[in-house]
Amino acid sequence: MGRSLALNLPAILLLSASQLACGGEDAESLPAEEDCGPGEVLVDGACVPSGCPEGQIELADGSCYAPPCGANELFIDEQCTTVGLPADMPCPPGELPITDGGCQPAGIPSDGCAPGFVHDGDRGCEAILPATPCAPGTLAVPGDAECREIAPCGSTPWGDIPVDSTTVYVDQSYSGGDSDGTELKPWTSLPQAIGAATSGGIVAIAAGSYGGSITIANKPVRLWGRCPDMVELVGSANPSGAVNIHAGADGSELHNLAITGPKLGIAHFGSTAVLAEQLWIHDCGMEGLYAENETGEATLTLRGSLVENNVAVGVSSFGATLTVERSSIRGTQPQAGVLGYGIVAAPSPNDDTPTVLTVRSSLIDDNRHLGAWISASIATVEATVVRGTLPEGNGMPAEGLWLDNGSFGELSSSVVEDNLTGGINVLGSEATITATVVRRSSGDGIHVMPDASGMPGTLTLQSSLIDDHAARGIGLHGSSATIEATAIRTTEALDLGGWGIEISFDLDNAAPSSATIAYSLVERASDLGLLVLGSDVTIEASVVRDTQPRADGRHGSGVIIQDALEIDLSASGTLRSCLLESNHELSVLVTGAQALIETSEIRNTLASAFPLSGRGIHAQDNPATAHMSNAEVYSTIVEQSSIAGVTSLDSDLLLERVIVRDSVSDPQDDTFGDGVVAISLLGLGTTRIHSSRISGSDRAACATFGARMILESVALACQAIDINGETASGLDYQIDNQGGNLCGCPVPFGDCQLLSTGIAPPPPLPD
Repeated sequence: MGRSLALNLPAILLLSASQLACGGEDAESLPAEEDCGPGEVLVDGACVPSGCPEGQIELADGSCYAPPCGANELFIDEQCTTVGLPADMPCPPGELPITDGGCQPAGIPSDGCAPGFVHDGDRGCEAILPATPCAPGTLAVPGDAECREIAPCGSTPWGDIPVDSTTVYVDQSYSGGDSDGTELKPWTSLPQAIGAATSGGIVAIAAGSYGGSITIANKPVRLWGRCPDMVELVGSANPSGAVNIHAGADGSELHNLAITGPKLGIAHFGSTAVLAEQLWIHDCGMEGLYAENETGEATLTLRGSLVENNVAVGVSSFGATLTVERSSIRGTQPQAGVLGYGIVAAPSPNDDTPTVLTVRSSLIDDNRHLGAWISASIATVEATVVRGTLPEGNGMPAEGLWLDNGSFGELSSSVVEDNLTGGINVLGSEATITATVVRRSSGDGIHVMPDASGMPGTLTLQSSLIDDHAARGIGLHGSSATIEATAIRTTEALDLGGWGIEISFDLDNAAPSSATIAYSLVERASDLGLLVLGSDVTIEASVVRDTQPRADGRHGSGVIIQDALEIDLSASGTLRSCLLESNHELSVLVTGAQALIETSEIRNTLASAFPLSGRGIHAQDNPATAHMSNAEVYSTIVEQSSIAGVTSLDSDLLLERVIVRDSVSDPQDDTFGDGVVAISLLGLGTTRIHSSRISGSDRAACATFGARMILESVALACQAIDINGETASGLDYQIDNQGGNLCGCPVPFGDCQLLSTGIAPPPPLPD
């Protein structure tokens, strides 16, 4: 203790002493101190008012000093250089620059909800839907505040069925015995009417329950019931469905009907431009609607319909082109304890043709295991709600949307919510999600991973809200993602859960993930804001804040970048123009990995239940993999940290054009409180500090414990200790003075003192 080293080299951050002179008069004519009046002090031979104008600093001799640069600037190469977030950023972190010159906060913009949805005022949209479930036979789709009938019945026997020269009539209650298909003498069975109808003709169906399956083939017909409440088609046990559509029936239509039966509701095997509108397909013993290209190209549009309480699958397509519009698919029941899906889109069993599925303005609700399963197919989902998916009862997960086996999915302006175990799963597929809310599950909001063949998944996520998931907001394993202008909030905390984003490797394929995150917000996550394991991430113009400790009070860290333990995969992370604030325990942790942090601000890192936590940046080696960390920090501000602003353990750390300020001691016992700390237990690593400023630390500006530290052109202002060096684990510390370093308070004008005071280093982090 008491050993000192003068580091009286030229200042780089401050004006020279000669620039502070206020006069140049002959010394004999200058007044003495006693000549100054009340409220004046003698400064450079002149009596001046005591106290300093706003923006100036009062020095020890009472003189005033005007710093040449602002609080977030450094004086380098005779000019002020901005540190921290760039002054010319078009928008603050977490906001996307848009074409009109404005800024869009992460999440869905206030005018970005689809028709049928309203903005929730907190970065998301909510669907306009009834507060309680609809009764059987009534439906609501986004935009309906109340449950409604599927179609009106009208006041006449034929309701609002259109009539033209092709119309033939069927009424099973007619008892005249002389049916000819006219309105006065209608057919009494549907097969009779379909057989008598001309190509493209209308079959008008009066009230009644019509038993026996029907087939439409070789010519198109338009079946039109009075209304689903009054006209029911009941299939038989033998044919495939209550209504079977085969080849040659292009342009056929089904309107205003209830369809049920012991097997399929509608079985569509091979015609184009088929329309099924305002139908109630319910309580079928198998799928409500089944489409397949068995006898030729199959295209069908389901519009304004209710598909409910069917078995196995509500609506399925195998190699067909299927469009679902303003329809509700709900309450599908498992078959022998499996399935119960709302929608299935899969390739044809005949020729592997993928299904092309479009779902618009619809509600997929209260199904089992999967709201919608897209396998090796193409799907577009717009302005749709997928919610309330429950388990089958056999332990399988309950997910909203599932894409696998090389599918391509586009999801926009939709809400995926309250699906029990997860929102969206992307396996070996490509998903683009825009202006969509994924919220409330006991698992992941979005999970992306390889499929069974090892094909990675790909996610593009834009202007969306991922909110309130117990495991992870976004989980990425062995796959890639681009995330832009999206808000991720994960507020529930399990023992090891509640993470905002995990970017990790896939162990089965030894494959890393890669992700780019821009203009986004990760807030109020539990345990970890963003975790990178054995993978690579670039984060730009984004915010990670308010990460909360988990249930046991531990963690709450902002960003963690770590190499893989199980396999030899390195990790790297770039944070550019980002803001990290009010996280707990650590704002940035780099373990056995590479990290680049530039033009960013790291503020107010708080303690967790782990004693001596709250560090701004911490880089350490990983003993399990024997990898050192290499962290480079440029043009960044680290302020209001607890215990230490920046620490390095057996790692290489570079700080250039960095401001570290107001590091406070442990609030429990007033220990520690250093600006920059270098620790070595293995004789590894060097900490370099260049053209930087460290100020307001409760204990030491710089402290090294058995480690090497290089200082060049560094200003150290207002700490109890300028530089402290201690041996650690039998290793001597090394201080390499490269010149240009100044210390002092309130302005660093003078020499720096190197002391060995016997202080202890901050303890290593626990596992």
